[in-house]
Amino acid sequence: MLAFGAPRPGDHAEKLAALADSFNAAGATARLPADIRVPLWSKLMLNMAVGPTSVLTGATMGAMEQAPGMAAVQGRLMRECLNVAHAWGVALPDDIDERLSRGSGVPGHKPSMLQDFEAGRSMEIDPIVTTVLELARRRRVPVPTIETLWALTALKERVARAD
Repeated sequence: MLAFGAPRPGDHAEKLAALADSFNAAGATARLPADIRVPLWSKLMLNMAVGPTSVLTGATMGAMEQAPGMAAVQGRLMRECLNVAHAWGVALPDDIDERLSRGSGVPGHKPSMLQDFEAGRSMEIDPIVTTVLELARRRRVPVPTIETLWALTALKERVARAD
């Protein structure tokens, strides 16, 4: 599914509608949310919780879902990300417990950040973790779990690339 939107709701509405119509006509599923920031932050919140933790653990989605204490860690990461989104005026719903309890539905899947790490490619630490840290700092939102995750994941990448 694709979501299209402008930084300010309502901007470029006709062009975005035409773009979404083109994708839908081609067989893709495209939508135009009222505020594009909501699906973007929702995806970012999930990526924040699973990408770096999978790199640190080497675990698949299913292994992380089954691991004692992991839902609590991922829940803290998601909650901190949610707080940052709210500080920037994004009306992101607090559905974290429901999202964690339903599971991914892809237990054998390795998140893309883990796939990149294992293949020796650059990971998306900056667009996923560092960006949220910077936005949190600008609004003075405490994010201690995300700060810890960033430090550990960045160090793991540096150590792996030094070999």
